[in-house]
Amino acid sequence: METKDIALNNFNLFKKFQGSEHIATISSQINILEILNKYPIYSVMDFGAGIGTLSNLIIKNTNVNLTAIEDNPFCVAQFSKHILPNKRVNLLNEIPRNNEFDLVIIDNAIQTRDIFRLFRGSKQVIVFIEGRRSSTVARLSSLSIFFRLSRRFYHCESRLNLFGSKEIEKGGSYFIFTKSTLSSTISTWFSQFRETGELNEIKVFLFKIWTKLKFK
Repeated sequence: METKDIALNNFNLFKKFQGSEHIATISSQINILEILNKYPIYSVMDFGAGIGTLSNLIIKNTNVNLTAIEDNPFCVAQFSKHILPNKRVNLLNEIPRNNEFDLVIIDNAIQTRDIFRLFRGSKQVIVFIEGRRSSTVARLSSLSIFFRLSRRFYHCESRLNLFGSKEIEKGGSYFIFTKSTLSSTISTWFSQFRETGELNEIKVFLFKIWTKLKFK
């Protein structure tokens, strides 16, 4: 079966379930499958696993071991119903302190402390961000400097054209972070500073501070 059909079938399956209002787009699912086919990936973390859409996509179409992170009680119940039991899946409510994953998928708001846990000990990791999540992209990029991780950043395209549709949907984006020298870390950060949207995030941050000071 072609990648686009696998993604479409998985999307249609989970669209029938409770809590499916915000599941990953078809385009994101195609892009994730292509990443899994392109790079040597043996362990995956699904952060914000929800009702299990992406975890199901991955576990049914690869041989990887998967750690799912979800703390919403409803989603935990639905995930357990759709995915568990499975010997290759571990469901947790937070990122483990000692971890090293080949691929991390972020499909939820992520805090700075969780990003630090993600980067701690990582020598190389691909991080896929589902949806737009511009603040998450910017935060990942800027915080990776503290861990001397050089990066390559890619915007993923809408893939609905594969089905003959002219509609556009969110396709996600991803980083490839690699342990490196400080000079390489800074160089790769500077070269993609505009693409990751960090300049806009800094402007928003400074505006918030100015607004608070102005109305004190």
